[in-house]
Amino acid sequence: MKPIEQIAAAHRCTPAQVALAWILAQGQDIIPIPGTKRRNYLEENATAVGLRLSPDEINRLSQAFPLGAAAGTRYPRTAAENGWNLIVALRRQGKLRNKNFIMRIYLVSIR
Repeated sequence: MKPIEQIAAAHRCTPAQVALAWILAQGQDIIPIPGTKRRNYLEENATAVGLRLSPDEINRLSQAFPLGAAAGTRYPRTAAENGWNLIVALRRQGKLRNKNFIMRIYLVSIR
């Protein structure tokens, strides 16, 4: 994470803003979809649109985080299995009744 933190410090912004600015610099056909639960983070993310990275900074980030570096599932397979086991246990205890809700939880956990 060193390059992203160094660039963020130089621009006096957060690493998340640098990450979004870097993604935006990849081309008009690339659109970042940041997720957040809080309004202040949403506003912070939106300011990344105005952050201009130099070609050198873009290159440094591209070398530090090459295409495919973050490939894979969001959670390890065991986490998904543990999630499913929890759902089954709660269902047996009568604490979960809606089958569609249960299936949605499971599908989200294995993606």
